[in-house]
Amino acid sequence: MARQTFTGLESQDFRDWEATPTLANSDWSVVVFILGLSLGWHLAGYRRRAAADPPATGDTANPEAEPDLEPQDLTELPFTQAIQWLAYGKDLEQADQYETAIAVYAEGLKRFPRNFRLWHEQGLALAKLQRFEEAIASYDRAYELRPRDPSLAHERGDTLLQLERYEEAITAFDIYLKYTPDSEHIRSDRGYALYQLGCYEEALQWLNPIVQSQSSDRYSVRHAHFYQINCLWQLGELETALKSCREAMRQYPDSCFKEQQEALRQRIADLTSDAEPSKPTPEPTLESAAAVSTSSENT
Repeated sequence: MARQTFTGLESQDFRDWEATPTLANSDWSVVVFILGLSLGWHLAGYRRRAAADPPATGDTANPEAEPDLEPQDLTELPFTQAIQWLAYGKDLEQADQYETAIAVYAEGLKRFPRNFRLWHEQGLALAKLQRFEEAIASYDRAYELRPRDPSLAHERGDTLLQLERYEEAITAFDIYLKYTPDSEHIRSDRGYALYQLGCYEEALQWLNPIVQSQSSDRYSVRHAHFYQINCLWQLGELETALKSCREAMRQYPDSCFKEQQEALRQRIADLTSDAEPSKPTPEPTLESAAAVSTSSENT
């Protein structure tokens, strides 16, 4: 299944970038690296000043441990540009300090409330903690500033999937697909959203090409294959679904496809014997087989 959810764009709007320029990904990495060096120098001074204060925990304190930043500490950080708050927040995320990173982005937004990237990164960090409602609120603020940003559309769409807001997720994915129409990850997620809405024939139009592709993106193909089979099941095409399931089992030795095959065989046997099952055969899910974990990456 998909990972999270986001909305659309068409051409990047640079007007609300504030003091932070829009950069290509490679240029952005270079800038963050350079700013990281500068940021480290500033923080070193801040920590030297903090080290001059006596430790609050007495003799048990570890003098080499870096103290957690309290909310009042954030106001003392020597940052004058939005990109400095961004760089520090990303450093904290690299250290798995997501709560502190979120607090840093929030503090940066007090100073730069119209900075698209701060809202965007705050949403990403919130989504990583599965705080999806808060993530959407942050993404929505970013969307107001730049409604045609593809990366935001992807991530916002994934989060909307997590919240089961499937129609909104489809809108977000459509924006992303305007810029990257061949993304099998997004096409698979769009097909999944249609499946959840009960639009099985339309979902197959998105899932079938992925299943038939020779893509190296095995996760997306496997994900599409599973829900293609379930769509066929819902449409009553049980033999076709069973054939597709066998093909999937040859490619992916996953328990989810084995469970699908067993359920399909049982359903076909019930219909063939013209005996109504006392209990309808449950349709398998990826979650029930513990086969796929959802997560926005990468993108």
